[in-house]
Amino acid sequence: KMERSLGQDFSSVGIHTNSQIIQRKGEEFGQSSTGITRHLISDLSSPITAGSEPRYELIQHGAELWAADTERTFKWTITHLDTKSKVLEVTTTEPENRFTTSVPGNYEVSVTVLGNGNPTPNSVSLNQEVVPEDSFLTTSLHSNDTRSAQTYRELINDFKTYIIDAANATGPNGITPLFLASVLYIEVLNRPKEGRESEIEGVGEAIGELQRGSWLWPWQVVDRSIGVGQIRLSTAAMVTGQTPWVDQQRENRGPGRDQTEENFDALNSTQKNGIFQLLRWPKSNILMAARLLATLKNRANRFPALTKSAFAVNENAVGIVASEYNLGPSDTSATDAGASWYGRNVWNSMNSDAILINYFPNS
Repeated sequence: KMERSLGQDFSSVGIHTNSQIIQRKGEEFGQSSTGITRHLISDLSSPITAGSEPRYELIQHGAELWAADTERTFKWTITHLDTKSKVLEVTTTEPENRFTTSVPGNYEVSVTVLGNGNPTPNSVSLNQEVVPEDSFLTTSLHSNDTRSAQTYRELINDFKTYIIDAANATGPNGITPLFLASVLYIEVLNRPKEGRESEIEGVGEAIGELQRGSWLWPWQVVDRSIGVGQIRLSTAAMVTGQTPWVDQQRENRGPGRDQTEENFDALNSTQKNGIFQLLRWPKSNILMAARLLATLKNRANRFPALTKSAFAVNENAVGIVASEYNLGPSDTSATDAGASWYGRNVWNSMNSDAILINYFPNS
């Protein structure tokens, strides 16, 4: 069967009125399907491992098909394509849902907008294949309930392709998938899915307030670390070139961090929302993490001459770059820089974690 599980309400983040971002970057966020006026995105791309819980979101990208006073609901239908049988049909009040996939097979996920109880035109659907979990991973994990096992399952079952593709996209002098996976293991272990989604919802609400021209409450923070890689929006703004890159003084990081935040604050709400969209989806968040790590590595005061393979076996270089991912970029020379506990843990994972080594190349 497919069990239904509702996720967070993201209706307040403003993306439904900024749908050009989704339309242009839909493939960056996961598997997507575009209808005449609507766009359906799954944050996990096929093939999906049985037991995973992909999130689906419907985006309006054409003219509104309903009046302002229309009561909207969303009818989700899951069809098993191999048997032609309807597995699930459920109606929600928000254009977002989660479905836990339990049985391997090929499925169609479709959503229809209901206005005052009546279907509106142009439903949209996408097909996804569900496959069994790899036997090596199943036998390697002692418990399905521990945080460590959940972390491995997310990284391998849900994000393996995203991690490998993101690392490979950094080029011959970039980073390896194993390095990226070892960094993300720490981040996901420390911030499981439930916590990440709560953080994303909070930032989304704050972004929505900014786009409406409202003042933020003191507890509403836009520039915080979110997503799989726990990346701050101000850091992503530097990586994408929307704000200047700022190196921090190792012995006094405050001024550099303040300057980075000040540069981010100067962006308008549309720019901030665009960065938020990239960080809230796992696929694009992981790509941003890879770009950040490669940028840290290839600065003039770090290791730009090292190929990714040479970097991956250099304990000092790995430790320093991973440490700066955690603490922020430092203006020290490569000779004077050193690895923190974070960097040492990443190096140890790359050399002793049999599960990560089995699934992620180090070249």
